[in-house]
Amino acid sequence: METDIEAVRKANEVFYQAFEKLDIQEMDALWIKEDYVKCIHPGWEVRSGWQEVRDSWVLIFNHTYQIKFSVNLID
Repeated sequence: METDIEAVRKANEVFYQAFEKLDIQEMDALWIKEDYVKCIHPGWEVRSGWQEVRDSWVLIFNHTYQIKFSVNLID
C-alpha cells in the first residue's frame, strides 16, 4: 500500500517531469478541470479556475526554452 509520503513524492515527480518537458498535454492530465483550482507562480497573482491556470502554464511554456529541477525529500 502506498503511503501518503510516497503518493506526494510520485505526484511531485510527475508534475516536475511535465514542467521540465514544457508539455502542456502532460500538465493537462495532472490538474482537475474545475473552477476551484488555484495556482500561484512566483511573482504572480493567484490564478483561479482551470482555464486561467492552464493559460498561465501555456504562457510559461511558450516563453521558456529549458528548465531543470532537482527535488529532494528532506526529513
